Amino acid sequence: MNVLVTGASGFVGRELVQALSGRGHAVWGVGRNSLDELPSGLLRYHCGDLASDTELESFIREARPDSVVHLAGQASVAASWKDTSDTIDSSVVGSVNLFLTLRRTAAPVRVFVNIGSAEEYAPSDEPLTEDSAIGPSNPYGITKVAQARMLRLLCEDASIPFVHFRPFNHIGPGQHTGFAIPDWASQIAQGTRETTTITVGNLQAIRDFTDVRDIVRAYVSATEGGMPEGEYNLSSGFGRTLRSVLEDLIGTAGVKAGIVVDRDRFRPEDTPTRIGDSDKIRRLTGWKPEIPWEATLRDTLEWFRKA
Repeated sequence: MNVLVTGASGFVGRELVQALSGRGHAVWGVGRNSLDELPSGLLRYHCGDLASDTELESFIREARPDSVVHLAGQASVAASWKDTSDTIDSSVVGSVNLFLTLRRTAAPVRVFVNIGSAEEYAPSDEPLTEDSAIGPSNPYGITKVAQARMLRLLCEDASIPFVHFRPFNHIGPGQHTGFAIPDWASQIAQGTRETTTITVGNLQAIRDFTDVRDIVRAYVSATEGGMPEGEYNLSSGFGRTLRSVLEDLIGTAGVKAGIVVDRDRFRPEDTPTRIGDSDKIRRLTGWKPEIPWEATLRDTLEWFRKA
């Protein structure tokens, strides 16, 4: 099967490409980043901005994808406050352009898998289900809602099954800095066992973390037609304060660390609690997180130590 993966050069995209190719699929990637060499498992790669790329059409005509996994887009809540226009272009305009290009090329797409975010939901202290209120509190979440609604409408018009995932926080080896846990892991890797200083932001927030490799298993299943069309949360169902996460990471690293709080790392708006309920996908497909928390932290640290 030919699979088109947008955002193929990113953290999740690289993991997904390897997983799909490992199952025998021909994977064609699109991404903003120019690459000196293809990520493992990628058949062909096209560098371009989905919002303005004039060469995407010829690439898709060659790929003729049977399935699409749409990961591309600005992926940081913090960055969405700093450059909202780019977030709108990459998540909304780029998504529409991608779909219209697929239509023009008559690509034989049998399923369109879109990756949204838990940031689409309104803040709540209770675990969020697929029926929870939509009400994003930041530009990133707003663009993800708009992206999903536009693509769902276009897929319905084209009679293409549409699967929309709302993953909660996911981490693991290969995630670059710009997010809390990889930022901390990077600082630990650069320090020594006795002299490590970690600069942090808000440690009171409660988040739901899942290993990226578990998240990708769900994407692969959807790509292969392994679940009904609809919306699915991906989460562990367990909330952790960022302070406890930091303590676990320091313990895993076996270092003595000094903590420095930097107010500049706080978000303009930060939801205190965000925990996901993924019962729907567990019931329908049997998916559930399998990689232990300790292994995720250990593998993340090891990746930064080798980087």
